[in-house]
Amino acid sequence: MNEVEEIKALLYMDKTPQEIITLGYPKDLVLQIFEREFVNRLEEAGLDLWEPN
Repeated sequence: MNEVEEIKALLYMDKTPQEIITLGYPKDLVLQIFEREFVNRLEEAGLDLWEPN
């Protein structure tokens, strides 16, 4: 499993980005993956991140 897949797995185990960073993963990579996964989950739920209430 590569670093990106490991970070994704940790996010799916409900680890916060801060917890993942403290495990030694690069901050920039963790935040980039977190943002991408967050937006993907919103889209899967039928929500738009940029849509006003």
